[in-house]
Amino acid sequence: MFVNFFLKRMKLGFSRRLVFLLILINLISLSGDPALYDPQKIILSIENPAKKKSFTKKNLVLFGKRKEFVLIRGFFHELEVLEEATKNGERGFLVLKPFSFVRESNPSSGWPSWYALDAVLVNVGWVPLNGLNHKYKNLNYDEPLFREPITIYGRIRNSSSQKIYKKSGVILLKPRSIVELWEEIDNKRNVSDLPPYALNALPICLDLISNL
Repeated sequence: MFVNFFLKRMKLGFSRRLVFLLILINLISLSGDPALYDPQKIILSIENPAKKKSFTKKNLVLFGKRKEFVLIRGFFHELEVLEEATKNGERGFLVLKPFSFVRESNPSSGWPSWYALDAVLVNVGWVPLNGLNHKYKNLNYDEPLFREPITIYGRIRNSSSQKIYKKSGVILLKPRSIVELWEEIDNKRNVSDLPPYALNALPICLDLISNL
């Protein structure tokens, strides 16, 4: 009888130590910052042309009518929208973010900075289901007046078909028009305390190739 009692106490003590160990491991894992995922570009490097064209209001109509590689200098906005997509059969998302650039100088110092900006949507890449904590969530999103603009290089996406990225192994599961994507961006901004991304949302989606 004494032996049975001793064994029960041993089991109880072991169970308590095991529970404590599991709690400790869980706390350690929660305290550490998970690694930031770098979205995978879906434009093939062989598609990079030797000549890069600068994107401006003047050539917007031309660029919007056919596939073009362009340079834009401006600012990413904190908002984002996700497009469901698989990459080589793995489920995940394309991450699209507003990218604003200066349309014209502010007409008055009393106007907010975004009043002088236009914006395009930029597909920064594909992330798997467990990669939503990506590096674009940790960019500098201060007021544009207080940060340096960056230059991005990419290609204009002219359709929302399911297989536009087939060469890269990416399949869009629920293709949406540029209008629908901007509507989701605006809905998210309306329920947040984030500032506007620009005065005008242009009907253009750009596939990011690189940050210069």
